[in-house]
Amino acid sequence: MIARYTLSCLDLPSASGLLRDYPRRVDHKAITDDVWRHYDRSTLVYDVVHLAGAGVVRLYLPRMLNLGVLLANAGFALDGRPGKPLRHRVYRRFETMDLRCSTANVRTLGLILPQLGRFDLPVSTTSEKMFSGRRVIYTLLHNENLEWVQDWMLFHNRMHGADAALIADNGSSSYTSEQLLHALQAVQGYDATAVLSVPLPWGPRGRGRGVDDGKFLQTTLLNLTRDRFFGTACGVLNLDVDEILLRRREQSAFDKAGRLGFVTFPGEWRYPADDKRPVRHRDHRFFDPADKPCATKYCYRPRSFFGRMCLSVHGLERVNRKLFLAARDFVFLHCRNISTSWKYDRLKVASPRMQPDSEAAKAFDSVFDERRSHG
Repeated sequence: MIARYTLSCLDLPSASGLLRDYPRRVDHKAITDDVWRHYDRSTLVYDVVHLAGAGVVRLYLPRMLNLGVLLANAGFALDGRPGKPLRHRVYRRFETMDLRCSTANVRTLGLILPQLGRFDLPVSTTSEKMFSGRRVIYTLLHNENLEWVQDWMLFHNRMHGADAALIADNGSSSYTSEQLLHALQAVQGYDATAVLSVPLPWGPRGRGRGVDDGKFLQTTLLNLTRDRFFGTACGVLNLDVDEILLRRREQSAFDKAGRLGFVTFPGEWRYPADDKRPVRHRDHRFFDPADKPCATKYCYRPRSFFGRMCLSVHGLERVNRKLFLAARDFVFLHCRNISTSWKYDRLKVASPRMQPDSEAAKAFDSVFDERRSHG
């Protein structure tokens, strides 16, 4: 099964003169022109999804901040009938608004904004059937090399039994959505592959950590894709393309997540021996003992208690990620040079103080040597 999906977005009209401010706790005098250029000042709605099982149409929104007054005074219509707001939830990096909906099908959301007029948005339907019972690997990417994406998929199929992939494409210019989808189809072992087109601002590059860094999109998508696509999936593995999850025991990440519904794993940087091009994941076989651990990533079961909570990039929002840590069972290898350096120049090769990682080498050889022998 293959598919391409889009979001039902709403951007504020430029003629309105309305723009989203930066979070208040940030010193605005310290915000550079580059930060403002990458900050999402005008997206009002990311997507509108009919969650029939919950009896609602849900709007997924960036943090509204000063634009919140627009929604507070807005009117709603579902296929021309007045829509009644049921609840409005504000999370650290995004917001949702639920409208009560008792009908089996709904096509259009009418959003009436004071002084701006009416905007009709198509309502997205859930696409759970495609991923039902699947072991899904998910990521958000931007211009990553297609061979990197294929290697990443192959490794997690061989090591963890991933058999479905959803890639959120954040406006890549190096290839089209069709070319990306074709590359995904070429990877053996996957019964379902899909691309979600996300041509929206990712947020300021290289900005400091914390919830006031102006990055709304990535976290919103983690929750939106779970609700729209993964409701009946066996499990979802959340990793970036430069991250490879090493299994230290027989159990896969999906199996481990089945116990509590959520499992996190620590990360460590890995480096290639030299700067040869093109570089691949399997070249990253050295580690620096002085490196600090990378922030955790995770696997979850969408139908579980924890899997239904608010997801963030490295764990669950407002829940200590160490509660779910499975450091003895897994570690993800953060491959330093699997990067286009679009955030910052991070390319680096092994130095004399670094040590070879025999565990990583064995895993890479078992996956990628097997592919060469069959290919």
